[in-house]
Amino acid sequence: MQSILVNDPSKITFIVPNSLVNGDYALVITTQFGNSGSLLKEARTYTVDYILNVISYSMNLYGLRLST
Repeated sequence: MQSILVNDPSKITFIVPNSLVNGDYALVITTQFGNSGSLLKEARTYTVDYILNVISYSMNLYGLRLST
């Protein structure tokens, strides 16, 4: 199974693994796409301003919350 479902310049959708431990995480994205869709020589890294909060539920269902 792929963990990245959509990887467009304006949108990224991904699956968090079931083994991810409950807690707060920083989401860091690294890309080589430029504004025109061409590849950059050097990768850029961006840390999202929100905290990814992972909480587990019964029956192995996971919830994700983005908080500031």
